[in-house]
Amino acid sequence: MTNDVEIKELEPKGNVLLRALKNAKNAPTAYLFWAFFLPAMLMFVIYAALGTYPFGTSSVLVLDLNGQYVYFFEALRDLVYGEGDFLYSFGRALGGEFMGIYAYYLASPLSYIVCLFPKHAMLEALYTMFVIKCGLCGLTFGYYIHKSAKVKGKAATVMFSTMYALCAYNVVYQHNTMWIDCVILLPLVALGIEKLISERKYMLFTVSLALAILSNFYIGYMMCFFVFAYSVYAYFSRTAAENDPFGERLHFIRAVGRVLFFSVIAIAISMIITMPAVYALSFGKDDFQDPKFGLTQRFDFLDLFGKFFVGAYDTVRPEGLPNVYSGMLALILLPVYFLNGKRPKSERIGTALFILFFILCFNFNPVDMAWHGFAIPNWLNYRYSFMLSFVLIVAARKAYDSLEENGPRTILAVCVALAFAVLVMQKLGVKSMGDFEAVWLSLAFITVYCIALSLASRTKTKETTAMIVCVLVSLEMFCGGLLGLVQLDEDVVISSYTSYHEFIDQIQPIIDEVKEEDDSFYRMEKNDHRKVCDPYALGIRGLSGSTSTLNKETILFLQRMGYSSRSHWSKYLGGTPVADSLLGIKYLVTKTNDDTVDPNWGELYKEDEENGYVVYRNPYAMNIAYVVNNDIKDLYFSDPNSEEAYAAREDAEYTEGDGTVELPELIPYKELNNPFTRMNAMVTAMLGADEEIQLFKRVRNVDEKCNNANMSFGVVNHYKYTPINSQSDASVEFTVTPEVDGIIYCYIPSKYPREVKLSVASSSYGTYFGNETQRIVSLGEHVAAKYFSVKLTLTKSDLYLMKNEDYFWYLDEAVYNEVMAKLVQGNMQIEKYSESYFEGTVTTAEDFSTVFTTLPYDEGWQVYVDGEKVEIFKSLDALIAFEIDGAAGEHEVILKYAPKAFTYGALITVAGILILVLIAVFNKQLRKLFTKLFPKDKYPAGDREAIEAAEAEAKAAEAAEKASAEATASAEPAATATETNVAEAEEAADTATEPPAEQTLQKTAIIPDSEVISE
Repeated sequence: MTNDVEIKELEPKGNVLLRALKNAKNAPTAYLFWAFFLPAMLMFVIYAALGTYPFGTSSVLVLDLNGQYVYFFEALRDLVYGEGDFLYSFGRALGGEFMGIYAYYLASPLSYIVCLFPKHAMLEALYTMFVIKCGLCGLTFGYYIHKSAKVKGKAATVMFSTMYALCAYNVVYQHNTMWIDCVILLPLVALGIEKLISERKYMLFTVSLALAILSNFYIGYMMCFFVFAYSVYAYFSRTAAENDPFGERLHFIRAVGRVLFFSVIAIAISMIITMPAVYALSFGKDDFQDPKFGLTQRFDFLDLFGKFFVGAYDTVRPEGLPNVYSGMLALILLPVYFLNGKRPKSERIGTALFILFFILCFNFNPVDMAWHGFAIPNWLNYRYSFMLSFVLIVAARKAYDSLEENGPRTILAVCVALAFAVLVMQKLGVKSMGDFEAVWLSLAFITVYCIALSLASRTKTKETTAMIVCVLVSLEMFCGGLLGLVQLDEDVVISSYTSYHEFIDQIQPIIDEVKEEDDSFYRMEKNDHRKVCDPYALGIRGLSGSTSTLNKETILFLQRMGYSSRSHWSKYLGGTPVADSLLGIKYLVTKTNDDTVDPNWGELYKEDEENGYVVYRNPYAMNIAYVVNNDIKDLYFSDPNSEEAYAAREDAEYTEGDGTVELPELIPYKELNNPFTRMNAMVTAMLGADEEIQLFKRVRNVDEKCNNANMSFGVVNHYKYTPINSQSDASVEFTVTPEVDGIIYCYIPSKYPREVKLSVASSSYGTYFGNETQRIVSLGEHVAAKYFSVKLTLTKSDLYLMKNEDYFWYLDEAVYNEVMAKLVQGNMQIEKYSESYFEGTVTTAEDFSTVFTTLPYDEGWQVYVDGEKVEIFKSLDALIAFEIDGAAGEHEVILKYAPKAFTYGALITVAGILILVLIAVFNKQLRKLFTKLFPKDKYPAGDREAIEAAEAEAKAAEAAEKASAEATASAEPAATATETNVAEAEEAADTATEPPAEQTLQKTAIIPDSEVISE
């Protein structure tokens, strides 16, 4: 024994490595490498065939991946390499928590693949990520089949894994890459549930569910629904012997208890992500829409049936149907599965009910909304439809393993019925079956599968036949995947590779020059945009941004300041020298020939002639915090009084002793309907002026006329313009005569916006009231006393403009310079900063002062003045302000971001992990405890190892005896024994040689996947 040990210690490391590789190659699960590699390679080839760079000019960017996610991945890469902060980011509208963005878009461990690529290869990194995730979907599904389905045949398992990895959901929704992690983990969660119910193994379930929620809390939330549904399905669709091999008393109650207990632990482990995500949603996502919970049907069932066929794409728009295509082979084998009378009836009924459950969830609006967090998806419907694909393919895999029990006639009948269904749907005009490719591909693959499956049901060389079918499946999934992406491109357009890189490559150099020369804290913006999330890719702090974890108050504030901002996004359009200065925009990047920039904005700072960009520097850009007059606390942009307060005044019933009515007090409020009057009010309050400071002044000489339109007063506080002759253009035309030379600004308020065409002096200015055009518009420089026309041409039936409002304004240069020179004196002098921390000094002129910040209001910000924590309050309905209750003079100020949601979430996560570790460490003691609690169990928990060993030995003996008998009866030599028998014998031998759980525990693990407590 001693000599053997010494010899092993002296063995060269290379030999040890080779032996380890050889053992891995010969492992029972080694073939699952192909379950990863085949779908990964197919996805790679699909994108290559589509012309994705470097195989063409296309990219993987489409929809939100193009508009949002790619920029968040840029931010993640910057974070890893030392730029930015995981808690807070100024790359979104004015700034905001980053953990919500991380939790929804970036939390997957696979997101860090982008960090392995250079910055200029971001799109190649995403391409690689898609391929790897596709392969992992196949790998985990193959592992599930290997461990759970009790079927034979390695090639068959690989081909069904390929079907799962390349189902329609994975192909069409691949660009929402953060959702795919739950597709990867779903088979492991399902397997974990089965083992938790029948074998009392908890580790796989707990870890995989925790990872699912951690990877993406949104789809992770749906996975919790799946856990409940699948637990019911798994329990009632299996026999009592399968569910309870150890003879537990009160097994159902104890199994339910296990699932609930370890689900809670998994959720607890995910809290470091989930709690910050919930906190992020509290900023306004819940108010994003007003969902209707009426019991309505979402689609016709025949339309859904069409989506099960190859190439059956409809749309990703709001009217789109579930993506349920899972391979034609699955569609053929599903009826075969149900027609197999030898399969347990409980299993077939359970599977049918489970499939029906998902179809009803898709179809009934309130149930579907519950799956989506009680909201209506904004495009990309039925985001949990991959779960149905999982169920269908598992059933199909079982059916394939028992084809001989059905025979060729059953297969032929099913295929004929499906072919007939294709023709009927084409005739009836089912949308998803309207394409030539979908019809003919479906018919072609039904035919070839019919032949292949008929042969497979007869032959004894099932592994060889399975390889042939695997080739057919690969061909089908390639065709289906390619056709799906082609149709996605036709529907919503996949962006080109150069559309992303050319923009970044051209504008980035001049931005980098500014950043190299100025390392202070400031905001920078640009008026040339690719997408609103550009700041994340360019590494700048700006006003533009878009995210599902939106801050409603910030977006509304920017809109009130005249910027293009609504819904879940904001974009730097509509900027003025005043708004930009107050919000701290120090640098502005514009195209070289842009003549809409106000000369008062700042000085020309840099120029990049090669790429056609210039940078202006704003001398009046305010810092993140500055001292203002206390009057700012009394300025509101929306009514601070509740409806209840107004109602109380109307119904006042309280009287004082003298009999007079005591009315509830209301906070003084004056409604301001345009950004120019709001900005005038802001600077007036900031400086504590007795009279309004008119930075912006209205243009007084404005005439109006209607062309082919009637004006009426049918709507409160609005003019209504209606076309007279619908066959001709109707317009409202303003003649504007400026009092001074300079830029003229336009803002037309309306509570009922209808898009119109805007033209100035016969030159088109695009549209107004449209998606991003209800904002301040610079009409260019004009000469005093020289009039010009502004025309609004109706594109809808009616137009509504708010009356008693001035639409045209100009900036008083002298007043602007005077006001801003005073305000900059109160700037905080920042001595140290990061994205979530500021330290510096402010100088107050009075004993009691207010400090106004341009930080969006967030209770996670903590403020310390001269070492003492002070309370923050909300200013202008959106921003943080605080008071300095001390003597006039210099004060030290610290602002730091430390959200409680992250702290509490981290503590709960640590607690969840600790509980799981303790259960694993004290697993043996817990088994003994529950043996005492339930002494009448048929097989006490402590005898589990002996039971498993006996069952494995019996299984091996039975398989060996069967193989021997068949080999003797056959005239062929032993070398030609059927692959099925060999596979059975190998599988049984592998099972028989597995070490008992106790031995495994001693060898491997601090956290073993072993049996556990019963409740």
